[in-house]
Amino acid sequence: MTSAEAHYLFRHAMLRDAAYQLQLPSDRCRLHACALEALESVLGGPPPDAPAGERITSESPPHPTDPFARELGEHARLAGTRFREKLLVYLRRAAAFAVRVWRSDEAERLYRESLRLSVETGARRTEGTTLGNLALLYLEAGNAALAESVIRDALAIHREIGLRRFEDIHLCDLGEILVRTGRAGEGMKAWAEGLSILRALGDGRLARRKTGHFREVCARFGVRTPAGDEAGN
Repeated sequence: MTSAEAHYLFRHAMLRDAAYQLQLPSDRCRLHACALEALESVLGGPPPDAPAGERITSESPPHPTDPFARELGEHARLAGTRFREKLLVYLRRAAAFAVRVWRSDEAERLYRESLRLSVETGARRTEGTTLGNLALLYLEAGNAALAESVIRDALAIHREIGLRRFEDIHLCDLGEILVRTGRAGEGMKAWAEGLSILRALGDGRLARRKTGHFREVCARFGVRTPAGDEAGN
C-alpha cells in the first residue's frame, strides 16, 4: 500500500461507519454502484447470467468474480433497485461457489436469499431454478424428503409458466430422488418423461449426460435401467 492510499484509511471502524451514515441515501447508492463497477472492471467484467434454458450451478463455467460474488452482491443490493437483476446473478453465483468449496450451509443461505428476492420481484423462472438448486443441495446432504418436496415445487412453477427446458431437468432430478428412496418404478417414469422432453427439445448432449448419471444412481441402488432407445441411446 502506498502512502497516498494509506491517507484514505480510517483509524477506527466506528469513524468509518459514522462517515458512511453521514452520506445521503442517494449518494450511498451511487458510491456502491461505483464500487461494484470498479471491482467488476478489475475482475474482468461482470459474469453472465445463465443463458435461457440453463441454470447456475457448481458445474457452471467459473468466472473470476465467483470468489467475490457475495461481496459484489452486497454492493449490488446497496446500490438500489436498478441493480436487482445483477444482485440475483451474484447471489446464485455465490451460492454455486459455496457448493464448489463445500460450504453447504452458506450455499443454502444464499439460495434462500435468492429465492426470497425472486418471489418479491415476481421472477418466476429464477424462483423455479433456485428451488431446483436447493433440492440438489438437500439431496447431497441426505435429506431426500425435503429434496423431493422442493423439486416438486420447482417442477410446478416451470410447468405453470410453460418452461419445458427446466421441466425436463426437474423430472430427471425427481426420478433420481425417487430411485434413491426406494420408488424405482415412479423414478423410471419421471426420468423417462424428462428424457422425452429433452429429446423433443433437441438436446442430445444433456440427454446423454442425464442418462449416464441416472444409470450410475440406479446401479448404486441395485436398480436395472432400460436398455436401448429408452436409455437415451
